[in-house]
Amino acid sequence: MISGLAIHGLATDAIAIFLKMEVENVLPDSITFIGLLTTCTHCGRVEEGRKYFDYMTSRYSIQPQLEHYGAMVDLLGRAGHVKEAYGIITTMTIEPDVVIWRALLSACRTYRKPELGEVSIGNISRLKGGDYVLLSNMYRSLERWDSAQRVREIMQRKEFVKIRERVGWSWQVSFTSLRQVICLILK
Repeated sequence: MISGLAIHGLATDAIAIFLKMEVENVLPDSITFIGLLTTCTHCGRVEEGRKYFDYMTSRYSIQPQLEHYGAMVDLLGRAGHVKEAYGIITTMTIEPDVVIWRALLSACRTYRKPELGEVSIGNISRLKGGDYVLLSNMYRSLERWDSAQRVREIMQRKEFVKIRERVGWSWQVSFTSLRQVICLILK
């Protein structure tokens, strides 16, 4: 139930159910905490997310699993706490997966943290075109044109995209003259 409320952005209701579980001495399981952390992520409740992540181990002796760590990285990353999100990854007791690294990469793009973005890219074992696009866009937003171009060249070499610049011609007819318009076509 908590997860269902979390998905629909009803954070207050999801947390109220958890609090009612505590009052009635119903022990939460790992799924309960995934729902709570997801609730906090979707509603931007960073402090509460930190608190519930801590409760897992301190109150209920539940060891965080990959999904819990992923939810925390997503929560912190979306809220702009990119370095703290990276700190969570570095202290994980299990190997972070590509979903966690991509969540960090996305936060790095949003909050302009190219150094951590490069760390994320370096830890994604099977890079997809979208990963490179995020990195390239991050560099462009920082006006680091050379770095953005390097990433585009890597994409081209790995054949994620085929970039060919061709000059095309278009004619525009007006009552008095013909004008030639040169346009750049990217395919």
